[in-house]
Amino acid sequence: MILDDLFDIAQADALEVIKIKEDRDFLISQRQKGRPGSMLGIDLKIINKEKRAEERLKIIEERRKRTYEESEIHGQENNYITVNIMY
Repeated sequence: MILDDLFDIAQADALEVIKIKEDRDFLISQRQKGRPGSMLGIDLKIINKEKRAEERLKIIEERRKRTYEESEIHGQENNYITVNIMY
């Protein structure tokens, strides 16, 4: 695709300027046809992982809330029964 070739916005001497090998390798792979240096897949994996973690936390919080509410109900029932026994 022509647009892939148009948008190389790195400096002309970027490979000489970049000191970190991983960054240099990324730039080289980004300049190849088909954009194998794209980070889209990695970003999507992280987003999905964070979303699953958030859903798990929500489920845990709902369980805690439900357990607390049930313990409140059972605690009130026990007090009521105790009061009835005393009369």
